[in-house]
Amino acid sequence: MAVSEVRYVPDVTGMMSECETNYARLLKLMPTMGRRKLTVTYPGGQTVRVLFELLEDFRYTSSVRISQDAASCDWLHLPSMVIRLYHDARMAEVVDAQNMRQLRGIYAYPNEQMLHTDEKVQRNLYLGEWLCYCLQHGHVDEELSLADS
Repeated sequence: MAVSEVRYVPDVTGMMSECETNYARLLKLMPTMGRRKLTVTYPGGQTVRVLFELLEDFRYTSSVRISQDAASCDWLHLPSMVIRLYHDARMAEVVDAQNMRQLRGIYAYPNEQMLHTDEKVQRNLYLGEWLCYCLQHGHVDEELSLADS
């Protein structure tokens, strides 16, 4: 018997839904679209700071960098990503994660970089989980408007 190869087919509707939800989550965390620092507390009492900063702001799009900082995690490469917000479509998607720009919709597997077949989807799902955790367990340390930064 021959082994049949199952081909990955992206779930475009699911991806669009996740991007729409992430847009709403991000607007809750960054209502003034400037710069905001949150302190997030993990179980066990460890705290980290999450920085949201506006990189670009145009009529229909904005770019925001979200990064995590923890003094006790100097041995760990902390998450950082750039999110593009499409205001007319009310969607947000990861465009740069860990210095990897322009994620493709599908990757062959295995590949040299060991990316998942659906790496773009995985990054956007991770963003959603991260934003939810910030909404549930974070509190604002500092907020600066565009005029202040």
